[in-house]
Amino acid sequence: MHSPNCNLAGEFLSHAETTIMFVTAPHIATQLGDSRKTNWLAAAYTLGVCSTQPLYGRLSDIFGRKYVLTCGYVLLATGCLLSGLGFELWHVIAGRIIAGLGGAGVMTMASVIITDSVPKSHIAQYRSYINMATTLGRSLGGPGGGYILDHFGWYWVFWSRLPILGLSLLMLSISLSNYIPHQGTQTSACMSAAGNQENLKTKLSKIDGYGSLYLVASIVSLMLLINQLDIHNIGKPMIASAAVLCTALPAFVYRQLYKTSYPVFDLRMLRKPNVAISYLLVQFQVMAQTALMFSVPSYFQITQDATPTTSGLHLVPAVAGNAIGSLIAGLWIRSTRRFKAILVAVGPIAIVTHLLMFFRWNGNTSLAESFSIVPGGLATGMAQSTAFVSMSAFLDQRAMAMATGAFFLVSSIGSALGILASSRVTQVLLEKYLRTALVGPDAHKIMKRVMADYEFIRRLQGQTREAVLNAFINALKGSYLFALLSSVIPSLLAMLLRDAEL
Repeated sequence: MHSPNCNLAGEFLSHAETTIMFVTAPHIATQLGDSRKTNWLAAAYTLGVCSTQPLYGRLSDIFGRKYVLTCGYVLLATGCLLSGLGFELWHVIAGRIIAGLGGAGVMTMASVIITDSVPKSHIAQYRSYINMATTLGRSLGGPGGGYILDHFGWYWVFWSRLPILGLSLLMLSISLSNYIPHQGTQTSACMSAAGNQENLKTKLSKIDGYGSLYLVASIVSLMLLINQLDIHNIGKPMIASAAVLCTALPAFVYRQLYKTSYPVFDLRMLRKPNVAISYLLVQFQVMAQTALMFSVPSYFQITQDATPTTSGLHLVPAVAGNAIGSLIAGLWIRSTRRFKAILVAVGPIAIVTHLLMFFRWNGNTSLAESFSIVPGGLATGMAQSTAFVSMSAFLDQRAMAMATGAFFLVSSIGSALGILASSRVTQVLLEKYLRTALVGPDAHKIMKRVMADYEFIRRLQGQTREAVLNAFINALKGSYLFALLSSVIPSLLAMLLRDAEL
């Protein structure tokens, strides 16, 4: 059929995208003149991922694994190229969204190919290999992106990936067959045989275009709503986002249940044991971890004047913990053939990180204290690998491609919400603390500059710098509490799972 590890290079690159932006987004936004949109530089890729992730499983069932994965690579490369060519911030953000459209396919198809190729008891083990590739991508993404930014310019942050993507696409074309479920591996000869294949129009009719549109509208409006959320200042954009969400989401649910024979996601699947709980569990844990990691580079850049390269290196312990957690989960499941206990343990392990950061990260964090983020990474690796097994335990093979796409969709939504929500919490608290800390005729001017560009803090002097720095550190503690609360939920959900011997 095909090798379950044929897409590791793509997994490496598609996940490196995230930590690269954690480190480089503030600098790129500043150079392009709008630091207030930093969070959108980081979230735009995830927005693109969310928009198409549930479609890839369905499309690969229709057109074949190889063709759909190839399309993902082409979109990812196109987005990287366009981002580097951008001369305004919105150009770069648009390129990031296009890259996310392709990255969704690269991430989703790796797990779909695994479920095609190995028994359920081995899924966690093979997913641990994928997690190692993604871990390496996240580990090198931060410091690598910082190094490129420091030495070559921000546009090479995007262009440097193009040669690797081209090589990966070449290897994919050689090593992967175009497997279609229920038809087997296709060859050029059988594809050209008259009557053997459906024509393009028939295939396209199996894609629910309206359902896809409603889903994208729901996701985009939810993210905009989170980014605009302010109970003290409810404006027209916030009302419009809420109105779109309240219209598009029910329309999507109604269409999937009653109006289409080819749903984007068969909502009836949520009635299967563990499916809905596994989705929620991984979403909250990823949301907690992303909220944490988004704040780390800014913390070290502002409090210790760290370069982008150095601040990116501070992400490595969490990413390494993620890989170790995934390996532990794979070994546990393979030896015990059970999964529930390890998911119950996720919350308490993650909470250790958030408590240590809340109480110990006060501006003079030592090297040893910077390793506080390891337990959070460990818990997330355990959650991602084990929740996937939990989801698939009671599903038959025909449902796996669609279920896998949805699994990565909720994970990506969790990632985007983690970025946007933690950024919003930090902004609201920072403004509140600055109003209290700053006095004098220039107080409003300084506050406005700080809110628009966090790096301005590094240029302040004396008592003003100390007051603003303390406000920034205390505002970040709000994001740590948000992450802590998000980490409690997965363990509570895990208690509701039905365990099974795989």
